[in-house]
Amino acid sequence: MRIPRALSIPMWITHLLYNSVMKRTLTLVALFLASFSGAQNMEKPITLSLGARSLAKAVEDLSVEADYRLQVAPGIAGEVVVIHVREVRLNDVMKRLADVTSGEWEKKSDHYLLIRSPRKVREEEEASRRLHRDQVKRSIDELLESLKPKTSGGPDKQVEVSLGGSQQGMLGNSFAPNTPVGKAIGRLLSQVRLEDISSVESGGRVVFATSPNAMQKPLGSNAVSVINDLVKEQNEAAAKLATAQNPQEDPSQAKQEMQRFLEAFGLGSQTKPITEPTVKALLVVEKQAIMPGMQVNLRLFGRDGSVLMNGLAFLNGGGMFSMIGGMTPVDLKEAPKPDPSEEVIQLSSVAKELEASKINVFNPNSMAELSAELRAAMLDPVKHDPLSFKESELLLATAQQKGLNTVACLPDAMLGTGMSVMISSGSSQEFKPTTYLFRLQKDTALKVTLTGKDLNIMPADPVESRRQRVDRPSLAKLINSAAAKRAASLDDLAAYAQKNLSPFETPGAVPYLMRFAPNATSSGMTGPLNWDALRFYGSLEPNQKQAMSAGTEIPIGSLSEPQKRLITKIVFASGARLNVTRPGEPPRDDSDLLSMISSILGSGTKDFRDEPTEIMPTGVPGVGTATMPKTESLLVFSASKDSSFSTMVGGVGVDELALLSVLREQPQFRGTDFLPHFREVITGNRVSYRLTFLLAPGVRYVATLNDDTVDPKSTPKPFDSLPEAFRKQVEQRAADMKAKGYPFPTSTPPPPPPLRNL
Repeated sequence: MRIPRALSIPMWITHLLYNSVMKRTLTLVALFLASFSGAQNMEKPITLSLGARSLAKAVEDLSVEADYRLQVAPGIAGEVVVIHVREVRLNDVMKRLADVTSGEWEKKSDHYLLIRSPRKVREEEEASRRLHRDQVKRSIDELLESLKPKTSGGPDKQVEVSLGGSQQGMLGNSFAPNTPVGKAIGRLLSQVRLEDISSVESGGRVVFATSPNAMQKPLGSNAVSVINDLVKEQNEAAAKLATAQNPQEDPSQAKQEMQRFLEAFGLGSQTKPITEPTVKALLVVEKQAIMPGMQVNLRLFGRDGSVLMNGLAFLNGGGMFSMIGGMTPVDLKEAPKPDPSEEVIQLSSVAKELEASKINVFNPNSMAELSAELRAAMLDPVKHDPLSFKESELLLATAQQKGLNTVACLPDAMLGTGMSVMISSGSSQEFKPTTYLFRLQKDTALKVTLTGKDLNIMPADPVESRRQRVDRPSLAKLINSAAAKRAASLDDLAAYAQKNLSPFETPGAVPYLMRFAPNATSSGMTGPLNWDALRFYGSLEPNQKQAMSAGTEIPIGSLSEPQKRLITKIVFASGARLNVTRPGEPPRDDSDLLSMISSILGSGTKDFRDEPTEIMPTGVPGVGTATMPKTESLLVFSASKDSSFSTMVGGVGVDELALLSVLREQPQFRGTDFLPHFREVITGNRVSYRLTFLLAPGVRYVATLNDDTVDPKSTPKPFDSLPEAFRKQVEQRAADMKAKGYPFPTSTPPPPPPLRNL
């Protein structure tokens, strides 16, 4: 039966309204219940104790304990946290986690997401810039204070400006600030923009000039006057020194040898007058990745571009003593006395072994083998975070024994600074909770807040902490690959370098790389592995790599923009050493002993060709070329049980074996156990790529990248059983090194053996 139209419409409307109201009511009820449920969950008391682990894993564990869905955004997931709370509300734990990790929680439809807070990051970056600026200013002020004339014997008697005596003079006046060049450096530093210095990144440099080009910054308006005063004082002091010296006096052999060694690297004493007009002055400020602080060079150039003077000074970076011992040194004499009932914190056997396994720098052959348990833990840095050993155990024990509800974000810098992470120091130091808490509160690398029983810890400089944080998954991939093959391949290293800074800047990675991939830290005799060169290698397309390794020169202008930026970073980096062939000179041998050492220590500048900003005044030239010819050679690992050399540096080739042969003949090393043994060896293969950038006529930048491989089935064999041709190569190379001169002083007796490990 058909329903009349007049009746069907009202019924339809009624049905629609009914459904709409019911749906809305049910939705409101659902939202109310969800809100109520969320409130209940957010108030839930949490009891949880987690050792150092990634923030992602910690939040996952917290989510399970709270029975509430919590997640972490990828950009913040790699932070390392420690949590120890007892009956603390979930929302309090979440807030404190966000505080120490520079994060904030975002409410999603069915969960909370922890993200990096853009506001906090901006504030931290600004604070970091101010901190670095203040450090530079303080360091310059300290230098200027040291330059003030010191009085002696009365108000009218002042100490005359000297050229620096004994060791100070021989070190190029580096540590004799009352010299003319020391005064000039201080005065020039006081005239430049602090931001130009404080903004220099690790491994970078900034160059100031009296007549700057596009790659340089201007010195102060008073710079010419400062240089004129320097020349006048230098010449006056040199004349007085010449008058005071006895022309018949013959310097000791030790002094002559030391002078020769230092002059090889531009560190000889500035005792000569400046007789030529100075046409340009450069003030070069470098921030090396391997050392704290900054190095400052003042160079005066003559008409022909030769260096008339090269002075050196240092700006303290505030972290010199953190090179040994990991955390910043703290005088524990002021620490409150622990309660008599407190017990010394006992570390786990694995943590103790890890500390004891570090290198004794005076006896590298003492490096012990790892137990199976520690080896397995180190090969899984994702599950067993590098901070989860001593650092985490001390903090958790302190929190537990003192009843502190602790939420901490630990910086990798707690493990040490630079290569010091592998140096044995303080491994036997014991702490009670009260003493260790004091230690944490006084550490300048940490921001520690203790309110009642709530302890929050975060990096004092979160920006630097994030920069130094090593990516745990990529570290695990590298060391496991290297452990299986005894050496990390060049492709393994290049992949790792895309996500991490060099070992010298990431203390969290150092113990792992030194143990399982030691070739990640050096390129044999050419010095430390250049990580920007490694990244450039990793950026090459297969066709580029094939062409360059065959010796084909590729125009720099044809490379991609990221590749060109990497070349710029490489050739203008701190300590960048150009290979210069001057008119009338034979090509320089990068593998001679002085060149090998100067690649690590830096070399003196002879003329403008040695200065990157002078030879490339507008940046890297597009008409320059890049090539990467390769060679193959035998690779040797020490298999002697009493040697840990190969564990520290990996395999060696002809150059390294030759140098070790030369060193053994020197008085300093006779009768010592410092040098490694190669009685028994395991052999492999080394493909060396000579990455070369032609930057100007006769001027190149050269970096060596080694691709080492070892047959896993290789067994130890006597060194004397190696191919005769290889052993003769080593002998001939050693003879060449000795013929060119041994640069180290040999007359000075070696220092007495240390009383304890550093």
